[in-house]
Amino acid sequence: SVVTSTFFSTLFIATSARCFAVWRRCPSMIFLIPGLFPIVPGAGIYWSFYYLFVNNLDKSLDFGLDGCLLDRKVKRGTQGETRRCLSE
Repeated sequence: SVVTSTFFSTLFIATSARCFAVWRRCPSMIFLIPGLFPIVPGAGIYWSFYYLFVNNLDKSLDFGLDGCLLDRKVKRGTQGETRRCLSE
């Protein structure tokens, strides 16, 4: 599913950001933030609000719930790396 693939791709990006940060001796956020931009569910949130304004609540909820689930998986995938960066 989309949610599972988002979670695993986020884990891959977080691990890659950590490896590149160690290799280049710089903060991992430099690699983490640009890597996550394509994964963030901006289009789903846009369509959720669009369908809300045109009064199609079923589609609005569908896109909104998908966006929230994807957002949670991105957060969980980067949680450990973000904690490590903030503690440095």
